[in-house]
Amino acid sequence: MKTTIAVANNHTEKKIATSIIWAIGGMVALYAVFVSMVTFSVVKRIALETKTKQLVSEINNLELAYLEQSSSLDMMYAVTMGFHDVEDTTFAATPGVALHVR
Repeated sequence: MKTTIAVANNHTEKKIATSIIWAIGGMVALYAVFVSMVTFSVVKRIALETKTKQLVSEINNLELAYLEQSSSLDMMYAVTMGFHDVEDTTFAATPGVALHVR
């Protein structure tokens, strides 16, 4: 009878030890997944920040070019591009479009 109880206890201890080993393995696997997700997230964020800095720099360059060109525009340049001054202008009012404030 004692040998039967000892065998049953040994089998239960093996089940408990196996369960603990599987639990530790699962936690290590989850830890590895979470660490890799955080690492890839940080790398992606850094890449996006770099791309944002490049786009902001490009926008600033385009704004500077716009300001340089807009300061050189005058009536003579407009005439050479084919524009002309409109002298007789007629405006038409559309009744359905007007904003009525009460």
